[in-house]
Amino acid sequence: MGCGASTAHVPPRQLVLLGGGECGKTTIFKQIQLLHGSGFSDEVRSDWVSAVCSSPLRSMRAMLTKADELGLEIDSAQKEAILGRYQSLSQLNPEAAAAIKAVYESAAIQGLIADKEQKLDLDDNAFYFLDKVEAMGKPDFLPSTEDILKVRDPTRTIETLDFQYGKAKFRVIDVGGQRMERPKWNLTGEITAVIFVCALTEYNQVLREDIKQNRLKESLNLFDIACNRRYPRSEEHTSELQ
Repeated sequence: MGCGASTAHVPPRQLVLLGGGECGKTTIFKQIQLLHGSGFSDEVRSDWVSAVCSSPLRSMRAMLTKADELGLEIDSAQKEAILGRYQSLSQLNPEAAAAIKAVYESAAIQGLIADKEQKLDLDDNAFYFLDKVEAMGKPDFLPSTEDILKVRDPTRTIETLDFQYGKAKFRVIDVGGQRMERPKWNLTGEITAVIFVCALTEYNQVLREDIKQNRLKESLNLFDIACNRRYPRSEEHTSELQ
């Protein structure tokens, strides 16, 4: 009896997802939630509406800023609306979706996208969301599983997910990868394993918070920190990652 009671209280094996910002940690966390957790109920999907709808707005802001720099002609009313009042929307309405679609499909923006010499600061799946922006403007819009997996939504808190595979219990921990989030990496408790994530696309990209720092070099520095458990404190993490 004593042995059985002891087994029932064995703590879960803790798996921590570490890596730089936008490397894919949260996508892996969401995939584990989909495969081994409760999945995405309608209530969970509704919680993702704001993040999903912000993607085309963020992409259009980046493209319109570049268009202004190049002196491209864009419908002024639609541009002002997209850069102004629409940016505060937590869910797109038909008017906002139509304006984004019209500007996105305009000759000026399509020419800008086709110009490979122009470096556009866009999310990896920016065009996926722009192509379906009309559907996102409907009042009953709920993100699909693919939408949730593809959307960029920076982790601001420590997220945990408990699940069981066979007789083994696991706890997956997801933390933010941006520099301002790394002081939270000083996690307590027994960590079974660190799953370090690095995106293959980082070799020619720079950090959003430091455009002089290559993302792949940043990931190599972070890997050293993760291996040696030297979790950065808020006052020192910037200098340690140069």
